[in-house]
Amino acid sequence: MPSTHIREKLVKSAKKIVIKIGTQVLTDADDRLDTGLIRSIANQSHLLIESGKEIVIVSSGAIGAGMGILQMKTRPKRLAQLQATAAIGQGALIQLFERAFAKHNLHAGQILVTRADFEDRRRYVNIERTISELHKFSAVPVINENDTIAVDEIRYGDNDFIATLVANLWRADLLVMLTAVEGLLDKEGRLIDFVEQIDNETESLLKAEKSKLGVGGMRSKLQAVRFATQSGIDTVIASGKKRNVLRDLIISGKKVGTVFAGGSKKVAGKRRWIASAARADGVISIDEGAVRAIISRGKSLLPGGITDVKGKFDKGQVVIITDMQGQELARGVTNYSSEQIKLLKGKRTEAIRKTFGKDSPEEIIHRDNLIVTLDYQK
Repeated sequence: MPSTHIREKLVKSAKKIVIKIGTQVLTDADDRLDTGLIRSIANQSHLLIESGKEIVIVSSGAIGAGMGILQMKTRPKRLAQLQATAAIGQGALIQLFERAFAKHNLHAGQILVTRADFEDRRRYVNIERTISELHKFSAVPVINENDTIAVDEIRYGDNDFIATLVANLWRADLLVMLTAVEGLLDKEGRLIDFVEQIDNETESLLKAEKSKLGVGGMRSKLQAVRFATQSGIDTVIASGKKRNVLRDLIISGKKVGTVFAGGSKKVAGKRRWIASAARADGVISIDEGAVRAIISRGKSLLPGGITDVKGKFDKGQVVIITDMQGQELARGVTNYSSEQIKLLKGKRTEAIRKTFGKDSPEEIIHRDNLIVTLDYQK
């Protein structure tokens, strides 16, 4: 099937869609909010909903909104000033979305998140539940990082990654990243229509990329796309400044932006969380035999293959699994604490029950709670 037909089928068939709107899209040349663009996004979102789609918006713009209200000429540099500006802007931003959606008898439901909300499993699941309930109330979830309280240690600082996490937890079919550029360009500066898989050739295009985003901005976009597509989510990078971009892309199926095909292998919800959102609290190193068992045979992690344990963690926490060279190959939720694993490492499975009782799990990490790093290369 030609790539044009594949991309049209992927995009038009999507039912659950996450739309990420970047700061450069939402603001004008003076860093003020573009209210006309917000109305346009709401109008197009209404058309998607009328056609049977469910949508979630991941939006930047709180600081830009605050700057407009405070009549600031330049973006604040001190963290406290940025947070205060965002606090003022967040209310104004959601009001603009609410007024724009109200014309279509829809509401805007604000969800403010920090890194901790994704790293904690219960809070992560609650985000998904809130999204579902908002849809029942004819409300469009509008998600943003909570810049008013987040500091560098607990923030992502990049709504691209937040959008992929939201798409993951909501099990979206499609992630649309609206940016200041048309999409990914080839070495001659032409728009690439369809990417089946992000590989070294795709990465090499970053060196030739000349755009408003710069190389760093597009690299961040591709990293976010890689996360999404590895979880089976089709993704589009397109210009948010293009008139009727959502309508043309999703309803009409026109060739807009660059479409990245999601992997065919779907990942279960908990394993998605382990792979992309959960904070790793320690590292377990394993030998070549254990690497082969996990990578090639789909086995659980047993104590005999463990060579080293780093960090202090409790039972039920997420850890990184590395090979003898220190390369990450998987992540998983451990059945034992770091101190317990140190007692068991290198020993036969029978040592577990002799040490901790006959009802103790025989796996250090069960396969159901373990996910392999998809681009791991031995």
